[in-house]
Amino acid sequence: MIPLFFCYFLFFGATVNAIRPDKEIIKEFLDASRAAIKLENNDDVPELFHENFEFKTCKEERYNKEQTVDYIIDTLNPDDYNATRLTAIDRPSMANGIVFDVIIDGITDEPTYAEFIMTEDEQNKVWKLLRGTETTCPIDIPLNG
Repeated sequence: MIPLFFCYFLFFGATVNAIRPDKEIIKEFLDASRAAIKLENNDDVPELFHENFEFKTCKEERYNKEQTVDYIIDTLNPDDYNATRLTAIDRPSMANGIVFDVIIDGITDEPTYAEFIMTEDEQNKVWKLLRGTETTCPIDIPLNG
């Protein structure tokens, strides 16, 4: 099962405006992604991701755009889905992108935490997800005894 991430996906591109701060761009993207998923608008869901999108889970599983979109459309219950921005990280090395953390409900029984990188689609001038990584990974601690 594809972890939450996708949903993660789940954001619909927000129109770019160089004056707006990253937090506003992320908010608009998350709002648009929620709308696409909750309204089950299957035509808008693929537009949330760059063609070379990849999501990596804690188990080192990797999901491309097609797998992610299929999960969202075929498996995710739109009534249970929600994504909330936790942070927007200023990284000078990401001059053309935005790195942000989200908590996603509705993918698994427990909330999922993930980090995403979003960049502008040069052709359409909208923001789309480029990469995602699940960040709350359980730690296996051997029990002695």
